[in-house]
Parts: sequence; C-alpha cells; structure tokens
Amino acid sequence: MISKKPRPILHTSRGKIVAPAAPRDSAAPPAADEVTVDRAELIAVAAYFRAEKRNFTPGGEIDDWLAAEREIDAAEPAASKATGSA
Repeated sequence: MISKKPRPILHTSRGKIVAPAAPRDSAAPPAADEVTVDRAELIAVAAYFRAEKRNFTPGGEIDDWLAAEREIDAAEPAASKATGSA
C-alpha cells in the first residue's frame, strides 16, 4: 500500500501562519463539521506556535488562543475569495 504524505496543517508566509489552500481536485465543499474541526485545529496549532515564541511562559495561554483565533479568522475571508467560495 502506498502511503500518502500528509498535508501540513499550517505554513508560514512572510512571518505569518497561514492555512494551506484547499486541494484543487476537491469536487464538493467540506461539510460544516469538517470546517469547524479544521478551524479549531488551525487555531490550536497557531496558538502553540505563539506559546513557543514566548518560551511557553505560563499565563499567556488565553492571549495566545485569542490572538490565534483573530489571525485564522482574518485569513479565512482572503482564502475564500482566492478559491471563489462564499
């Protein structure tokens, strides 16, 4: 069996964490629950990288999460415009 290389969850572009583009061969849009899971996963990973930048010093976890939410939510409209979805 040939194993598929997993897609990276996030990558960096000009110092910002961004989500990868959706696969081009995707015929149907993802279900609503899949989008929610992906968003939560993206936020969690972005928050982790923010915590890593501050050397995991205790006390900033909520700020990391909220900043990651803003970052991911700001990237979503740009991604949906680029793919042509609403």
